[in-house]
Amino acid sequence: MGILTREQDLMLAHRIEDLNIRQYTLNLLLNRGIFTVGDLVKREERHLREFDRFGPKCMEDVIQALAEVNLSLAKTDYANSR
Repeated sequence: MGILTREQDLMLAHRIEDLNIRQYTLNLLLNRGIFTVGDLVKREERHLREFDRFGPKCMEDVIQALAEVNLSLAKTDYANSR
């Protein structure tokens, strides 16, 4: 992701409920243990697409919501590289 601004860094601690995401998408993320913006940006698109019922509209929700706060999904899936 590169170097974060102070605002971006602070946003990572926010709960995903603070993002502008449809309730359906929000529920899918919460049910998979993604609770904070930091949890979400550690994931790659390919990882989220593996979730049951996580289709193109859900992906669009996530990408758009992160873009609104100048963040994006990971290019490398750090969540599973530990």
